[in-house]
Amino acid sequence: MPTFLLLFLLPLHFHLSQANPTPLCTPSCGAIRNISYPFRLKGDPGHCGDPRFELRCESNVASLSLESHNYNVEAIDYQNYTIRLADTSLNNHDICSFPIASIYPSISTDHNPYQFPLSPTYPYDYEATFINLISCPIPLKNSSIFTDITTRCSSFNGGSRYLYIKVGRMNASEVPHLCGLDLIAMTSWEFRDLDNVSLSEIHRSLLYGFELAFCTVCPASLSSTTWWSLLTIPLVVLGVMCAAISPPIFTIIGFVALSQLLIQTVGLLYNAIGLPRGERDSLATPRAGIELGTELIILVPRFILFPVAMWVLIKKFQRRHMSVYTRIESFLRNDNELKPIRYSYSDIKKMTRGFQDKLGEGGFGSVYGGKLQSGFHVAVKLLGKSRGNGQDFMNEMATIGRIHHVNVVKLVGYCVQGSKRALVYDFMPNGSLEKYLFNRDKTISLSWDMKFEIAVGVARGIEYLHRGCDVQILHFDIKPHNILLDDNFIPKISDFGLAKFFPTDKTTVTMTAARGTIGYIAPELISRSIGAVSYKADVYSFGMLLMEMVSLKRDLVGSNDNSSQYFPYWIYDYFNQGKDIEVVNGGDDEIDYDSWRKLGRKMTIVALWCIQMSPDDRPSMHKVLEMLEGDVERLKIPEYPSQSIQAAADQRCSTDSVSLLEHDDATSPCLEIIVDEFHIN
Repeated sequence: MPTFLLLFLLPLHFHLSQANPTPLCTPSCGAIRNISYPFRLKGDPGHCGDPRFELRCESNVASLSLESHNYNVEAIDYQNYTIRLADTSLNNHDICSFPIASIYPSISTDHNPYQFPLSPTYPYDYEATFINLISCPIPLKNSSIFTDITTRCSSFNGGSRYLYIKVGRMNASEVPHLCGLDLIAMTSWEFRDLDNVSLSEIHRSLLYGFELAFCTVCPASLSSTTWWSLLTIPLVVLGVMCAAISPPIFTIIGFVALSQLLIQTVGLLYNAIGLPRGERDSLATPRAGIELGTELIILVPRFILFPVAMWVLIKKFQRRHMSVYTRIESFLRNDNELKPIRYSYSDIKKMTRGFQDKLGEGGFGSVYGGKLQSGFHVAVKLLGKSRGNGQDFMNEMATIGRIHHVNVVKLVGYCVQGSKRALVYDFMPNGSLEKYLFNRDKTISLSWDMKFEIAVGVARGIEYLHRGCDVQILHFDIKPHNILLDDNFIPKISDFGLAKFFPTDKTTVTMTAARGTIGYIAPELISRSIGAVSYKADVYSFGMLLMEMVSLKRDLVGSNDNSSQYFPYWIYDYFNQGKDIEVVNGGDDEIDYDSWRKLGRKMTIVALWCIQMSPDDRPSMHKVLEMLEGDVERLKIPEYPSQSIQAAADQRCSTDSVSLLEHDDATSPCLEIIVDEFHIN
């Protein structure tokens, strides 16, 4: 019914606009001529174009703002509904000028045909070419697929790094080791040979710009400036189709006088409200009313077919519009620098095949294996036991969503739909470190070299969390279960449900509960009398992790569960008796055995430093890395700990993350977490 009424109101609007002329719209700006719907210039009257498609005209140059960045309008094609844009920061005379910021496929919005999808899908498929700017600290040995611009553009980036350009789509795996992807630009320029592109052609392509579709479901008449043309063309086509299909179904048979009276009344009424005053008198006659009324009586009922046909067409083009989002999602998944993707819950169910492959269960939910449409394997963490207000979900999104480090697991995407929350990570085929440390039948094990490399990787990841981000991040749950191993056994820190982060200008954060896993939680989180809580809590947990990796946490204590002796005392006694670390898988090679024994001793001494009872006695993660990567002979064993604090340190092992010291009353004391300034010793 609204569509039916609209078909009558549109002609009325047209005729009223003819009777009351409105101010004219600005037709051009510089080289851009015949600016018409949906575009308009800033300052035009309200009836001109769509405000969402407003252009600026400054110094005779038309520009468009997208995501707070300005682009010069190079051309508008009203036949194909495309607009070609070029970055305003480009310099025509500087071959080394590049856009200031990357443009990502995030311009499109939820299936709104009047906003900008990434590439036009009407009336033909189109895909932009990506230009990737890469910087490396050292020259690339095999750079045949890249265009080397280091010499020509030595002033770019201060001349301290080597610069390369790759034209075409680029996956994260294609970025060379130690190199960074500094910029992603788009162009609609047609390159002759993507494998042999010169810097001058790249510069010309950027100046040429990239095309965007400004309407994916527009009829051919949309470019007209009058409402009447929007109505007449589709109605003429529809009227011819209807006349060929069926006879006039609303012709009144047998009641000639009544029929003529009804037809005349409809025609005269239409004339009275729909025509300008000068035309009403000449056409408001019985004969004219009969002729016009006959047309209306025949055509108006058939207008019902018009909205149905338009609905079918819109659905068809929406499906084509969805293909654009599929390409955008694929691009986002394969690019290492872009933000996580938001999935619907149906997408999550589809990628996990209905949650069939359960990989494990963590402190706040289950983890399932999944596969994206591109074939990329992922791990989907479905949050089940969420704390109040979804704090664990917000913690992970706020921390891991902004982290890019080789030793921190990558967040591919997330889902928030009602009470359903999920996180999508890179799949780690070798699982967690836990299964290699707690494997009782010893069917799977790690060599000492692998253990040491994993320990160093975890230390680098923790140090990055403490010092490498624009905010300081405390993990609070470092343990073997949360260390994942990729196909090359590179460790990745995961599970940031207990993490805390805050700006660098703040030194304290208030908490009402300690957090962590029993057996790995720092003692100051249990008793405030031991010391202030700081980033040293993660250092303690890392020390306990090293103990597990060296097997001292279990082997030295033995199977006596009733022993109340704090196990580091066993280690001190062990060293004081002149004994050294025994390597179980040393093999027959005496050289390898000695090397592995040194690795075990080094990891043990570093662990002893990390698990000092007083936080002030523990080193920073930067110092821990120095000790791990230094000479074992230079490492000193820390002083014998005080016996008075032995009881406070007696903890039992567990793999469940728990919140301790919970208080329900508003007057409960708070724990002040003090973030000390980091000092390089």
